[in-house]
Amino acid sequence: MNGEKYQLDGHVLNAVAGHGEMSLKTLTGRLGYEQVSVSAKYDVRQSASRTAEIAFIRNSDRFHLSAAANTRGPLKADVSIDVSTPIEAYRSMRLDCRYDLGSQSTTSVAFVRNGQVIRLSTTGSFQSPSQGKLDWALETPFSGWQNLQGTVKPKHLHLTIT
Repeated sequence: MNGEKYQLDGHVLNAVAGHGEMSLKTLTGRLGYEQVSVSAKYDVRQSASRTAEIAFIRNSDRFHLSAAANTRGPLKADVSIDVSTPIEAYRSMRLDCRYDLGSQSTTSVAFVRNGQVIRLSTTGSFQSPSQGKLDWALETPFSGWQNLQGTVKPKHLHLTIT
């Protein structure tokens, strides 16, 4: 192809039930795409702990995504997703989600982008559709919206902004 050299290498490792790993690498004469590689791996052998990871590399630019989910029974779980890119506005991102839906239910969702955190958390209990309450709090890095809190009860809403 116009005297340009092209090379393609691929590997599949550990491709067995519940986990696997693969990689693909190309070398081309195309400007900006001289070296490109993709790799992925996953592990879902344990139902309580599952992970996955994907990486895309173009020359020195690296895009990476990893995810993990840990369950502790049907009513409790933690999930996290991490992303890193060479793009300044999206250099580092993380999403953490947790829930425990026992008698005193709690949830938490946190999104972090380049060190800025947005977090929503709730605590509540509901004995019946007409009894119970849900307390919530929202934290943001945005001026005037740093701390929002509230309580939701059947037929009642209370909101506090600090």
